[in-house]
Amino acid sequence: KEHASSLIESIQSGNLNIPPLKVTPASNIDCLDYVFVSLRDCDLRENPRPDYLEDARVLINASSDVTASWSPNKDQDKTRQVFYTTDASISPSELKANLDNIFRSQGIEVLTSWHSDKTKRVTYTLSNPTHIINLLHQYPIINGKSYRTQQSLVIEPIYGLKVIVYNVNNWSYPRQTIEQYLQNCYGQKRGNQWFIAAASKIMKMHTVLYSAIPKSLFPL
Repeated sequence: KEHASSLIESIQSGNLNIPPLKVTPASNIDCLDYVFVSLRDCDLRENPRPDYLEDARVLINASSDVTASWSPNKDQDKTRQVFYTTDASISPSELKANLDNIFRSQGIEVLTSWHSDKTKRVTYTLSNPTHIINLLHQYPIINGKSYRTQQSLVIEPIYGLKVIVYNVNNWSYPRQTIEQYLQNCYGQKRGNQWFIAAASKIMKMHTVLYSAIPKSLFPL
């Protein structure tokens, strides 16, 4: 947190157009390699101004070896999380112990890990995204059986107002359908344009999604 706070202060000192920013640790318990940066001013949080944060993100990426990106969720970094599910031959705690040994032997740095008897799942947050790619292509083998590396469906936004609509598999015209819904609920938008930019259907982990950036979070 101290390193990130110092970096933010140096950027703001030379860019008076960026309002005060708040640096929040990702966890008060685990030692993680990232923080969350948000607007300190309450008015700016209640009336979203993602352009300020986007300017700060660009400056951070241009001035340091730290990478800044939009967070897809409020909790831990799920883009670097993988999980494994158990079967009748092994318990979650046993699976985790075996995976711990495999990751250690392969030099895979683990930030956090836990298992759940309820969900029959073992979850890891890894430091290096390359290790995740390798695990997605080559599953760990325990007692002669491979355990599939899985990830939750997470979409990394390219801008703070980006929204995702899931399960549009059967929609022939997703943008028109969504705009018609907004018009029916909130009335006519000036210029009949609700979005700054829009993308057509995209495929992510066998799920069809629709991605768009609205002009405002609140149409009225």
